[in-house]
Amino acid sequence: MNEPYVYLCHFNIIDIAIPITIDGKYIGAVMAGQVKLADPDKGTHLEQIVSSKNVPMHEAKLQELQDDYEQLPVMTYEEIVKISNMLSPLCNYIVEEALNKNLLVEMFEKASGSQESVNLSTILPGYSIRNIESIKKEMTNAIADAYLKNCPSDNACTSPALQPAFEYIHSHKSEQVTLKHMADLCHLSPSYFSRLSAKETGENFTTYLAKLKIKWAKQLLEVTDMPISQISDELGFNESGYFIKIFKKFEEITPALYRKYIQEQSVT
Repeated sequence: MNEPYVYLCHFNIIDIAIPITIDGKYIGAVMAGQVKLADPDKGTHLEQIVSSKNVPMHEAKLQELQDDYEQLPVMTYEEIVKISNMLSPLCNYIVEEALNKNLLVEMFEKASGSQESVNLSTILPGYSIRNIESIKKEMTNAIADAYLKNCPSDNACTSPALQPAFEYIHSHKSEQVTLKHMADLCHLSPSYFSRLSAKETGENFTTYLAKLKIKWAKQLLEVTDMPISQISDELGFNESGYFIKIFKKFEEITPALYRKYIQEQSVT
């Protein structure tokens, strides 16, 4: 049952159990209540969860707590139902947001502490793959930026006409940037942008971009334990196999061997 459950305790005090469900699965309940009914006749159908068989002891206890009992808030049955129905979506929203935040933390910890690809379906059992993939997509580039933001900036260029493109490339590390997109961003024709870029960097745009991303990849390999596949994703490569191929083309070594070499050098 996904609706709030209103019931009575043995002192005829109203309590409410609000079920919390994630993707249709019950994970617990939020308790509310401790109020008296202003119209007891409207609550005759409510279940009394606990009833005392020892009437004298029950009455003595009620007498002992009479002052506290009188201080309890009083509500009509209609008010209680309305409040219960408002609390239900609110509680579920708060719990789901908390799970989202915990999920981001767990994903980050797994990404930075494991050499293997993250199996998203095992991070939070019962959590829909669609939600996990959505959160993962939002995280793209954030992890890489967190490690690279303190590195010396190399996005300056002498040509003001090219500056928008250089800034875009450095702030969108996870994107597969194209020459045409950058030319449009600078309000230049692709051919003219290509000539200006070659003059600025000393090499064609595709080579410059590939070398830059490999430079970022080396920094991530040196200072993090992020899996190769994750680094590939963070830097906008289609797949890890292609990333390894490009890395080896410029560094003459695979990313895994490069990381191993750096780790061995740090020990000696």
